[in-house]
Amino acid sequence: MVELVIAAVGCLVGLGGLAISYAAHRHQVGQAERLAEREQLVAERERAADERNTLVHASRLHVGFMATQSPLTNLDTWVLRVINYSSQPMRDLVSFYGGERLEFDSPTGHLSPGVMREARIPSRLAEPRPLHEATIVEFTDAAGLRWRRLGSGVLQCRRDNPDGSQVWGPEQAPLVEYANPDAWARRDLFMRFEAGGPDLDFPPER
Repeated sequence: MVELVIAAVGCLVGLGGLAISYAAHRHQVGQAERLAEREQLVAERERAADERNTLVHASRLHVGFMATQSPLTNLDTWVLRVINYSSQPMRDLVSFYGGERLEFDSPTGHLSPGVMREARIPSRLAEPRPLHEATIVEFTDAAGLRWRRLGSGVLQCRRDNPDGSQVWGPEQAPLVEYANPDAWARRDLFMRFEAGGPDLDFPPER
C-alpha cells in the first residue's frame, strides 16, 4: 500500500514537473514570437521611412512647358523644362516625348539642386501644343535609384529581379507636401512668352 502511495506521489510530481516545463517552454516560445513580431514591425517601419525619404527626393523634380513665338511666323516653339527642387543632385537625366528622345541643353545629364534644364520639342510633335501625357522624364537620384516621372505626375522606381532583369515598379504619387505648390506645377498649365519679351524663371523654392 505504501509503495502504491509513493508511486502515485512520484507520478504526480513527474506530471507537475512536465507541466511546469511545458509552461516554461510555451512562455519562451511566446516571448520569442513577440520579439520577432517587434523586430519585423521595426524593420517594416525603417523600410517605409527609407522608401519615403527616396520618394521625397524624386517628388521634387518638376516638369513644365515653355513656348516662345516667332514674330515672323507666329509659330510657337515649345521646350520641356525640368528643375531640381531637392537638396541633392540628380544625374543621367533623359526625357522622351511621344516616344522620341529629347536632347537637353546640357549633354552631361547632371541636374544640380536648383538647376533648370530645357529640351526642345519638335514642332511636328507639339501641335497645337504639347501634352503632359506624352512626356516621360527619367533620372537617377543621389542614392543610385533609377526613377521615371510619367506625364500624369506619378513616379516609378526601377527594380532588379532575381534573374538580373529590370522592371519599373508600381506607380507612386509624389509627396505633395514636398512638392512646390505654385500654380505653374499644375498639369494643365502652359507658359507662353513673346519673342524678345521678358524671360521668367520657375518660382523659387519655398
